[in-house]
Amino acid sequence: MPEFRSRRRFLSQIGCAAIFPFAAIAGKPAANGGEIIALNSAIAQSLLALGITRFGMPGVATYANTIIEPALPSSVFDIGSSTEPNLELLAASRPSMILYSPGSGPEPKRLREIAPIVAVPYYQPGMDHLDIAKNMLHSIAHITGTQTAEARYLEHLEWIFEQARKRTTLFQGRPLLGIDMAWARIFAVWGKGSPFDGVLRELGLSNAITDRDKAIGWKYMSFQQLLAMDDAWGINIGPLSKRTLNSPIWPMLPFVRNNRLISVPPSNQYIAGLPTIERLARTLGEALEAQS
Repeated sequence: MPEFRSRRRFLSQIGCAAIFPFAAIAGKPAANGGEIIALNSAIAQSLLALGITRFGMPGVATYANTIIEPALPSSVFDIGSSTEPNLELLAASRPSMILYSPGSGPEPKRLREIAPIVAVPYYQPGMDHLDIAKNMLHSIAHITGTQTAEARYLEHLEWIFEQARKRTTLFQGRPLLGIDMAWARIFAVWGKGSPFDGVLRELGLSNAITDRDKAIGWKYMSFQQLLAMDDAWGINIGPLSKRTLNSPIWPMLPFVRNNRLISVPPSNQYIAGLPTIERLARTLGEALEAQS
């Protein structure tokens, strides 16, 4: 398996030019239209993984602050907020197609009045999120004719998993607890079927949470429930708030009290395409290796 030493090298190998040869000013829709519109950041991540860098999406600034990788090139243009895309901007861009996920965003009927729409499912209760993300990439590759880029990206992703497995062998058999958010006495943790769970399975590691609640695998746990998890290592995804760190109950949690809390850089697991899963696998592998 080829060793992709950097994401830049990888993107250069799959060809990072957009698949639509329309002249355009970076950051603005092409004068003659014809671009793809991605209505959520998981779809946008998939397009970038396939080397497609010319498209429109809502919430460009939000993506930069929450998704982080892969970074959006300047050729991606904004069509409004992530919670409420601007349909007038969308129509003005005269897109060739709109990629959306059922259950979120504007009504398909309204989108169909603007351009052909293609459903790319994201929220699929009961299905493992890693499989959902792979299916999303596969569907978009088929739609855009970029199957070769898909195969190269999946090869790259498997290499990332392989490297992370080598870094985390000492943590095999230790239950890992993925913590994403914390309030006064309630915590959001990642259970079965979540992106975090998928990464652990690929690395041969154990999730301390073996059930699931929400569609993408996260659930709420109380302070009392966490107190009972004596053996778990806490994996904090992203920075914790000062309110959490200053809470009198925080030092009482077993993974804090026993110095078994590991932090990894933020990655938005709530709308995760394969590149977000790749980032989590890489950063988790590095963090666990540093703790070994």
